[in-house]
Amino acid sequence: MRSRITFFIFKLYVFVTEVFQHFRIMMPKPENVRLLVELLRRKESGGDGMTSEEIIGFFHSIGVHGYEEEKLHTAERDAYQRAKKKRALLNRMNRGYLRELEEQGYVERQWQGRNFSVQVTKAGEHIACVSGLIPGSGV
Repeated sequence: MRSRITFFIFKLYVFVTEVFQHFRIMMPKPENVRLLVELLRRKESGGDGMTSEEIIGFFHSIGVHGYEEEKLHTAERDAYQRAKKKRALLNRMNRGYLRELEEQGYVERQWQGRNFSVQVTKAGEHIACVSGLIPGSGV
């Protein structure tokens, strides 16, 4: 009986080892990892995700290419020019950053009319924790 249990445990160990041997974590772009960390920080402090304006401001604060000060605030006072610049930033954010995170299942959008907020998913929380960017995470 004991040899059967030992054999079963050995077979189970081999099966588990084979199944998880090729498991990979697909890390997103460094900017997206920092966004996941910020979303997790806000979630843990009771926040409700981030709006597009907050994400643009966050990318500006961490120095993401294309979100520099001169690109965020145009000198023109013309409303059309400001709206055009904002559309360009929104398109860059959606196509360059949020789409990747959504496809990988790390974030989800919650729509409220024409506006949305981005929340981190459980998978995104795991990536944020594995990144080592969370103070006190022990990674």
